Amino acid sequence: MRKIDLNCGSLDFIRTKDGQLVFLEVNPTGQFGMVDFPCNYGLHKKVAETLIKMDVK
Repeated sequence: MRKIDLNCGSLDFIRTKDGQLVFLEVNPTGQFGMVDFPCNYGLHKKVAETLIKMDVK
């Protein structure tokens, strides 16, 4: 994320049969609504709170 200058995004990985993680892509605008809302995780609030804490003026 630092190398591509992003402070927020949704990362997609797969796990191989031998347990290694393989990076697939990053969506810089984030994409978690299809999991967050039906499961009531509150991810949107956690992301917002984290970004507010990271906001250095």
